Amino acid sequence: MSYDDYEVEYHLTPSGWMVGTSYFYGKAQQEVQPPSDRALTVIRQVAQASGWSREEVSWSTKWESPDTPPDVLKSLIAKYGEHPS
Repeated sequence: MSYDDYEVEYHLTPSGWMVGTSYFYGKAQQEVQPPSDRALTVIRQVAQASGWSREEVSWSTKWESPDTPPDVLKSLIAKYGEHPS
């Protein structure tokens, strides 16, 4: 078992990035309803093999709105970034 393993959802909306549900070892810790105007949901995954090792961080797309035109999504990403910093 790894030392640390958690994920956090982030939702891209016309107002910017919003924090969503967080998970610790796959179990939801704080459930947050996705905003109704989200265009994209990404997950930040963090794993650490031991207390002395470096955190491994990765990002992945969890959901993309089928109702958001591609040019609108591109402009939101250009304005707010591919994921929150």
